[in-house]
Amino acid sequence: MYLSFNLHSNESRLNRFIEKYCAKRVLNFTTYRGKVCFFVFTKFVTMNQARKWRMFWMVALVSCAGLQLIPIERSNPPLNTGEDLLYSRMVPEEMQQLVKMACYDCHSNETVYPWYSWIAPVSFVMRHHIKEGREHLNFSIWNTYMDKRKDHTLDDCIEVVEEGEMPLKPYRWMHPEARLTPEQRDQLADFFREQVRALGWREMGSEEEEEMENGER
Repeated sequence: MYLSFNLHSNESRLNRFIEKYCAKRVLNFTTYRGKVCFFVFTKFVTMNQARKWRMFWMVALVSCAGLQLIPIERSNPPLNTGEDLLYSRMVPEEMQQLVKMACYDCHSNETVYPWYSWIAPVSFVMRHHIKEGREHLNFSIWNTYMDKRKDHTLDDCIEVVEEGEMPLKPYRWMHPEARLTPEQRDQLADFFREQVRALGWREMGSEEEEEMENGER
């Protein structure tokens, strides 16, 4: 089956489309769905460039509007101050503010959701980052971790803070207060080192470490 159009390129394109999909029986042009698909395709290939761009932006806007209807969970789990690193260790207020400013939006149960967290697809990306961040490290349940995990996690914290890897760049773009100065990074790294020393894990012998680890299990 061949169709006649004024433009040979469009005719050739349509013919190839028909031969390909009819041969593979992907579309049956006698059905309602096949007729609709074929109608949309023929309309698109015969459009001029300007109309194609208008069609593209119209579809993009409708899709974006549809994404806003997908619900995203933005509530925080209940906070138990006895399990939280900052509250349970009576950290000074100034240091609490620094840690919260740099870490708590993604690594605690005290996430503050900004206005753009209500706009898809940004909301999907944010939710994914927060979920991953809490799974890797959640300061709000710090005291539920085993000492060995705390020790390794604190090492990671020191490294990413000193290397400038955390907070993440996209977060710093949207949160100017999280653009830490070298002095603030040093203070944050020193705070995590203090927590390592407070654990006393590295002062133990290998037998004591094994006994404690088995006891916590």
